[in-house]
Amino acid sequence: MIFVERLLKALNIDDEQYSKLIEEIDLNDLENPYNFVDIEKAYNRLEKAIENSEKVMIYGDYDCDGIMATSILMIALKKRGLNPGYYIPSRYLDGYGITTEKVLEIANKGYSLIVTVDNGVNQIEALTLAKERGIDVIVTDHHEMMFKEVPSYAIVHPFKRKITSASSCGAYVSFMLSRLILQDVDHYLLALASLATVSDLMELKDHNRTLLRLGLRYLNSEHYLQFDLLSKSEHYDETTLGFEIAPKINAVGRVNETIAINRVVKYFVETDRTEIVRLHAFIENNNNLRKALTQNAVSTLNRDNFETVRIIINECDKIQEGLVGVIASRIQNEYQKPCIILTSDSKNPEFLIGSARSYEGISLIDIFSATAPLLERYGGHACAGGLTLKRENLPSFIASVNEYIRDKTWSLPKKAIVTMEKDDFNDENFAILESLHPFGNGFEEPFFSINLSKNEIYPFKENHIRGKINSMTSFIGFSLLPKIKGEQFKLIGKWKKDRYGLNFKVDEVIIEK
Repeated sequence: MIFVERLLKALNIDDEQYSKLIEEIDLNDLENPYNFVDIEKAYNRLEKAIENSEKVMIYGDYDCDGIMATSILMIALKKRGLNPGYYIPSRYLDGYGITTEKVLEIANKGYSLIVTVDNGVNQIEALTLAKERGIDVIVTDHHEMMFKEVPSYAIVHPFKRKITSASSCGAYVSFMLSRLILQDVDHYLLALASLATVSDLMELKDHNRTLLRLGLRYLNSEHYLQFDLLSKSEHYDETTLGFEIAPKINAVGRVNETIAINRVVKYFVETDRTEIVRLHAFIENNNNLRKALTQNAVSTLNRDNFETVRIIINECDKIQEGLVGVIASRIQNEYQKPCIILTSDSKNPEFLIGSARSYEGISLIDIFSATAPLLERYGGHACAGGLTLKRENLPSFIASVNEYIRDKTWSLPKKAIVTMEKDDFNDENFAILESLHPFGNGFEEPFFSINLSKNEIYPFKENHIRGKINSMTSFIGFSLLPKIKGEQFKLIGKWKKDRYGLNFKVDEVIIEK
C-alpha cells in the first residue's frame, strides 16, 4: 500500500474527502454572515450608532478568544469613523462576563449601546439592568445558552444559525459582524479570528477549517508585526498559533490581577510600531511569570489518589485562580482522566473557584447541571468549563460527581498512526502530509511509526535520544532513554520540518518482542 493510501486510511478519510480537504479556496468560500439569524438586526443597530456618533462599549473576555473578538470589532468600527470604548474584565476584580456593576458604570458614562463579545448570553441580570437603563445590548457569544429568553436587542450566536453546523468561537462571530460593518473581508481581522479558532479548540471542519486555512495564508504572506513579535517561527501554522502565540495572550489574564489585560487589546489594535514593541514586552513578561508560577504549582500538587480515582478533583490553595485551567489540562493529559482543579476565591476564601477538563462521553455541562444545587455558578462547554462553589460543599460535590459518572464511560482521543518504512520518510510524502494541514480538534494530526534497532538510537545529554532514519529525516526524543531496553524498538511520533530539514519528533517508544 502506497504512503497516501496508508495516510488516508489512518485518518479515516476517503479519496473524495481528501480532495475536498486540499482543494483551493478563496475568500468567497467563507461562510455567509447572514446565516446568523440576528446579524442583520445587529448590523443595522451599529449603522445607526455610527450615523449618530453614539457612545458604544465593547465588553469582552480575558482569554485569547475574548481579546481577539474585542480587537476585531474595535478595528472594524474605528475604520467606519466610530471611536468605541472597550473593556476586558479582570478575572480577579470583575470575574467572567458583563456584570450589573459594570452596566451601572457604563450607563453613568453615557453609553447608549453595549456589544458583548465572547460573553453575555447567560448574564441575564446584567442585561436586564441595561435594558432598564435604556441601553441597547447586542450579544455576540458562543457559549452554551442556559436561558430561553435573553433580554437583548439582538443575539448573534452560532446556535442561532439558519444552517446546522459546527460551533464557532466568539472571535469568529465578531469577524462575521465585521464583514457587514466593513462590507469587506479585512485580512488582519481574519488572522485574529483564526488565532481564536485555534486557541478555543474549535472543531476544525466546515467554516472553521476554511477560516483557519485562509487566516494562515495571510499570516504567511502579509506578516503582521503583532504576530511576528510573538512567534519565533518563520512559517505560521496551527501549531504556531496554538502553542506559541495563544498561551502568551492567555497568560496576561491568568497572572495579572489588575485591569492591565486591556493593554493586550491595545497591542492588537495599535498601529504605532514603538507602542506595539512596548506592549509586546509587557505580554512576554507576563508569560514568563505564568510559566514559573505554573511549574511551581504543578510541583506542589498532592497526587496521592490520582491513579485510583475515575475523575480527579483536587483542591490546591497555592494555585493562582488564573492557572487552574492550565493545570487541569496538564493533569488531564498526564493521567488521561477528566479533571477538576480548585483553588480559593481571592475575593472570598469561603468559596472555591475551579476549572474542569473532560472527554467525549462525560459532558461537564451535564455534570454541572446534575450538581447545580451545590454550585454558585458554572459554565463552559462539554469538555472544558469553570465553576464556583462553597468550600463546605466540596465533599458533597465530589460524592455527587462520582455518583453521576459511576456508570458512564468516556472516549480518549484516538491516535491515527501511519506505519512507515525508512524510505517513506522523503520530501514527496511529506508534501502530501503538508497538503492536509491544518490539523486540530476533530481532525487530529497523525502519528507515524518506524521500527529501528538499538544500534540506530544514540543517547545525548541525560535522558534523550536521537539518530537518523535515513539521509533526509533525523529523529529526536526527549526523556525517552530509560525506555530503550532490548534490541528492537517501534518509535511513534510526529513528522515535522524545520530550518534544518525533515525531522521525526518521537512521542513514544514501544519495545518490540
